[in-house]
Amino acid sequence: MSSLLADMYQTLGQRLRQYARLAVGRVTGSCTHENGAYNTLLAIEEGRLVQRAELTAVSRILVGKGVCSLEELQKAMTEEMSELLTLLAREWPEIEVEPMGRSFTITDVQALAARSKREGWPP
Repeated sequence: MSSLLADMYQTLGQRLRQYARLAVGRVTGSCTHENGAYNTLLAIEEGRLVQRAELTAVSRILVGKGVCSLEELQKAMTEEMSELLTLLAREWPEIEVEPMGRSFTITDVQALAARSKREGWPP
């Protein structure tokens, strides 16, 4: 990566970070940069934004160069999301996500309460 391009990437990343800070501030409120929960959430949100941009760029290149069609890319992403949902459903047996994804139902309140206690969830 050229120095100019690396600098631009760094600057754009810093700009995305400001939106990540706003999103995390909605959850944590005002806090100092020493707050561990804030820093953890900031790293997650910042990574999410950067990865979204990177995935979009790679997808655009793959389709643009004819490595795969848009339909093939969409099919692969749909399959991957379905596999991830299967894994998450196994990880969270206490809930069931509504088929259209608009809500979830706690199917085992006692098991979820036990998980919450075991994992030390905040009240």
